[in-house]
Amino acid sequence: MKIDTNRLLCEMKRKGMKQKELANAIGVEATAVCRYVKGQRQPRGNVLVSMAEALEVTPEYLCGLGIEHEGIAYMRARGNILQYASEWTVEQRKELIGLLVR
Repeated sequence: MKIDTNRLLCEMKRKGMKQKELANAIGVEATAVCRYVKGQRQPRGNVLVSMAEALEVTPEYLCGLGIEHEGIAYMRARGNILQYASEWTVEQRKELIGLLVR
């Protein structure tokens, strides 16, 4: 699947991530990310998945499929739940469960 370079650049900007930082996060050389951004090279499947995780979107979104809020909203909500759930009160946890089962 071909990566959407506009979406890649927008997500890097949203995260405040430079090419070298993304490269370090996904385990590739900075020159590879430069080529992805320019559309000169396509990432392999495992690199695409790592890139999506680092940018908190879905791989499908980076390839131009789906709308922005599907992947981003899910990843942000999941991240927040995992990060803060241990600090929530019992009432807050019950409220979340109530929202999820509607």
